Amino acid sequence: MNDSKWRPRDLSNEILKEWVRARARTHTDLTADNRLQNVLEAIDSLIEDLPIVGFSIEKGGGGNWDDESIEKISKRLGFKLRIKKSIYSDTKKKFRDEMGPLELVKSFRNRLAHGAISFAECSDGLTVTQLCDLKEKTVNYLREVASCFIAYIESFGFIIESKRPA
Repeated sequence: MNDSKWRPRDLSNEILKEWVRARARTHTDLTADNRLQNVLEAIDSLIEDLPIVGFSIEKGGGGNWDDESIEKISKRLGFKLRIKKSIYSDTKKKFRDEMGPLELVKSFRNRLAHGAISFAECSDGLTVTQLCDLKEKTVNYLREVASCFIAYIESFGFIIESKRPA
């Protein structure tokens, strides 16, 4: 994206929204004058047909990523995750405390980060086999997600079809 080859008009609708959001800083607290200035700069880029440089998508989430968050951002970016049925099913099944594997890992991570529990307490009530199963289900899902994102990028899914390289 940052090779100055692409223009805003080349972007898919979803990615164009993300570009406008980033350029106009619509997700940031700004004064009215600063917001106006950012919007004017975005409009100028559109009018002048300037190449896209230094654009990054606001991911959000911090340590709060789980399967639901991943699905939301993929939808927001305009592509569908294609996860193997068995892996998707494993990810959605409740693993412990009414949470699926990724939700549980997120919960452990947040509670650890905020000092609410120790590493030893993370595994309370879980066998080594269950911990390995938790890891496998999480890793399998994340591998599938990474593959989907890679395929999206390599196929130039962020660019309108008529402008994609052959």
